[in-house]
Amino acid sequence: KLASQNKVSMQTVNSLVDDLKLLPHPEADTTTTLMYVTIDTAKVYSQGGQGPLIYTSITNYRINANNTLTPIYKQVQATNIATQGQGNQTIYENYKQ
Repeated sequence: KLASQNKVSMQTVNSLVDDLKLLPHPEADTTTTLMYVTIDTAKVYSQGGQGPLIYTSITNYRINANNTLTPIYKQVQATNIATQGQGNQTIYENYKQ
C-alpha cells in the first residue's frame, strides 16, 4: 500500500525551489507573475508513516489574473523502488500553453 503525504518541510521546499530555479519561469507573463507549486510525496506504507520514499511529484502552476491556475510543468522524481531497481529517474512534463 502507498501512503500519499502532502506535508514537507519548508527547508525541503526551499531547497527544491532553489534546485529547480522555478522563478522566473519562461512561461511567466512577467518577472512578478505569481506561481503556485504543489509537492506530493509517496512512501511505502508503514506503522509510523516513515516508510521509504517512492516518488516526489512537483507541479508548477501560473496564477492567472482571473484567479485560475494554468499548469506549466511537472517534475516527477522516482526512486529506485518505483523504477524496480533501475535507479533514480526524473520525468519532466511540459504543458503546452
